[in-house]
Amino acid sequence: MIDLRIDGTSVWIAAVAAAVAVVLLLFKQKSRGITDTASLQRPPLVDESPETGVPDQGNVRDNWLARRKRYGNVFRMVEPTGGSGVYVGDALALKDVIEQPEHFDIGPLHIFAAPMWGISETTGNWLAREGGGINVKHSSHLFSGSRLASLQQRFVDAVQRQFERMQPGATSDLFQQLRVCFFQSTVEALFTKSFPEGQYASFCIWDAELNAFSRGCPPPEALTARDSFFNIVLQQIDEHLSECSLQVRELMADLEQKHGVSHRDAVAICVRTTWLGSTQSPLSGAWIISLLLQQPNMVQRLRTEIDTFRKSTGAPKTVGEIAANPDLLKGDNLPLLDNIVNEVLRVYSAQNVPRFCLQDAVVRTLGPNNTIVPMQLKQGDVLQLLFWNVHDSQHNPQWWPEQQGKGIKYNGALEPFDETRFETDRRPAPFKIGGETVRTWTPFGFGMRVCPGRYWAVAEIKAFCLLFLDRFDVSSAGPMPRPDPQRWIGVLNVLDPLPATVSLRA
Repeated sequence: MIDLRIDGTSVWIAAVAAAVAVVLLLFKQKSRGITDTASLQRPPLVDESPETGVPDQGNVRDNWLARRKRYGNVFRMVEPTGGSGVYVGDALALKDVIEQPEHFDIGPLHIFAAPMWGISETTGNWLAREGGGINVKHSSHLFSGSRLASLQQRFVDAVQRQFERMQPGATSDLFQQLRVCFFQSTVEALFTKSFPEGQYASFCIWDAELNAFSRGCPPPEALTARDSFFNIVLQQIDEHLSECSLQVRELMADLEQKHGVSHRDAVAICVRTTWLGSTQSPLSGAWIISLLLQQPNMVQRLRTEIDTFRKSTGAPKTVGEIAANPDLLKGDNLPLLDNIVNEVLRVYSAQNVPRFCLQDAVVRTLGPNNTIVPMQLKQGDVLQLLFWNVHDSQHNPQWWPEQQGKGIKYNGALEPFDETRFETDRRPAPFKIGGETVRTWTPFGFGMRVCPGRYWAVAEIKAFCLLFLDRFDVSSAGPMPRPDPQRWIGVLNVLDPLPATVSLRA
């Protein structure tokens, strides 16, 4: 799932306006259901909320919280430059936007974000017009079933190689070490085990500049980092394609042979796919293990769960064999692990995605006592869909009730971490309003543009956790790191180091 923070600079707004103009020409406009404003009395426009109405809080997270407190779950933020973006964090409004792609589309993102991955303008337009949807469908096929199992085995093999190289006995920043191991394992799984190590620091420089690439003004160090990563992927494909994953081989063949995409642009789309798979899962894996180090009792419960399941599979399986099998990693087999992963994705993630309003439209929002309040959006509006806002237990206690004595609120987190909220009797369920189902738990989005790599992401995170706990003990761990409030987007980045000493299990 692609994350894009609206920063309101005039250059960025101009780029968005140009992209929207192109898309309005490319896409056939349709009308359906509640968004057809021609047949409805128009409700009020989404309120315009001057930025000066809320004092700057000093970081992205606290600015958003202050605006939400003042303006609610859906509001239009007018920036000092005169540009505006609409923030949508209401469960019913999210449903209306996601389920009506003919009115709300992600296509423009492919146009103005194409330089992020070195994609040409021609192919960026193709992705906006039809290629993006084609790519999502094909990726959903590539990251499921036997293809997913093959890739997961490659990932597990790579993780085991990385863990064999970890030096026990030394105290280091374990959070950073874990995310580097996870990242390297991911790129080796997708490409080959000859993928050069030491790329993660450069990758993070590039990863942080999506907005700058979209505005057409990336800093030189980000351009250098992008080009370096692109050239490594190009070399892996050109010299070692037969050794690359089935996913890379099939994606290249589909793009070049079926859709006539140039070789260089096909490689660039592979770079984009790799970026999507490498930017967030390494952080999730590091957050989970960091949390477990704060709760030794939970580590023991997890080890007991995996050992019990391992012995129940007929011929006892190794942890590595279980980690390599996505079906064995499912929640029915390892419920505690599943609950922990879900709660990490809830507490340590601020998932959001952009959409563009292709024509004047109406969305519904939830009012007091489940009343429905319609709000109007304008053609050309840039929307940010804030899934994480629906997952906020402090803001939505009706869906995420707290239980006395449950959960721990760590420094810098917005709410308590409580994995028991995903147990069967507490698991959040969709609710009904007017005969319609509204979702309350959507860590990977939903609808036509649901994250196609979600099954691999979850399998990777679970496997990484199990393999680490099976191989290592940790002592002298520091306090739980804080998430970075300035990068409150996607799986959260870390603000502090986590000093710890790793030793091999006896």
